[in-house]
Amino acid sequence: MRRRYACAYAVLPRDLVEAVQTHFTGLLWVPSSKHFYTERKELVLALKEEGVPIKEVARLAEISPRRVYQILKKELSDEKTSDTFDSFPVCNPVEGKSDGEDGNSLNSDSAPESEASVQNSHDDD
Repeated sequence: MRRRYACAYAVLPRDLVEAVQTHFTGLLWVPSSKHFYTERKELVLALKEEGVPIKEVARLAEISPRRVYQILKKELSDEKTSDTFDSFPVCNPVEGKSDGEDGNSLNSDSAPESEASVQNSHDDD
């Protein structure tokens, strides 16, 4: 597995290095673009789907076998989650209507009678 490290002065303009040093000194990790991670994930998944052994997938993707397992585990977890939520019905209630089958409105104008008015109606009995 190959790690790419470089001296900041060798790859960045001197004034940029000095500006970074005002905020941080030491080992600084600069992440790749999201596009890079998406492509790597797709490569790992495609190789594994073809039956390529984990160690070979790791070598080809230039990552550790542990990272390969992490990518595969997350993908499996994401698939299970999407399968679970796909089985639930989608609810798009119409404005002013409840999302129940009975069509009762959730607006305050249609709130049930107050306890006092219900009691008063029972006093007549």
